[in-house]
Amino acid sequence: VFVVALAAIGYARYGTPEAWKGVPVAQSEAEAGHGSAMGQIEAMVGKLEERLKAQPEDADGWSMLGRSYSALGRYPDSVKAFQKVVDMKPKDAQGYADLADAKAMEAGRKLVGEPAKLIAKALELDPKNLKALALAGTIAFDNNDYAKAAQLWEAAVAVAEPGSELANNLQGGVAEARSRAGLPAPSAPAAPALAATAAITGKVQLAAALKAKASPDDTVFVF
Repeated sequence: VFVVALAAIGYARYGTPEAWKGVPVAQSEAEAGHGSAMGQIEAMVGKLEERLKAQPEDADGWSMLGRSYSALGRYPDSVKAFQKVVDMKPKDAQGYADLADAKAMEAGRKLVGEPAKLIAKALELDPKNLKALALAGTIAFDNNDYAKAAQLWEAAVAVAEPGSELANNLQGGVAEARSRAGLPAPSAPAAPALAATAAITGKVQLAAALKAKASPDDTVFVF
């Protein structure tokens, strides 16, 4: 159930990039499909909620539910879910980082105060936590401490997936922070070695009952 919900949330959030970037989307069949997908997501989130009523000690389940709430914009509910994660796993840096993020969103995207303390706790537990490093860099940048922001974001780049959108965004932030701090521009990342290139191939088949309901334009998520 968790995997299906996460896949659906990913589709709903990223399947129509204009929606979450704040760009108005014209009324269309695609928009109608997006709304339908959101309805399906909410139904699946309801199943997660019911499952956790029966298994309230499932910290990973609460973490997934917290991220689901965040994707739906239900930040107060997300805060409650991540608080349960932290209560059950007080040494989990990711839990503190997720809780800080949710609290900041609930407060109108403000990281000052309690979110900042939670981020500091996350980094105390794991100095290489990606989300905590990224958020801490944002705090430093907002406080005009550009040298510290660059340092934190560089540390985040080091643990982010190479070539990912997040890594590229962080590198852009590093360049901006270093420029404002009067520091030299960061050196370009080395090109990956050819030997590191790899590929995974396979064949995905749909059951006959599902094939009749699918269309060639449908998106398939593979975990």
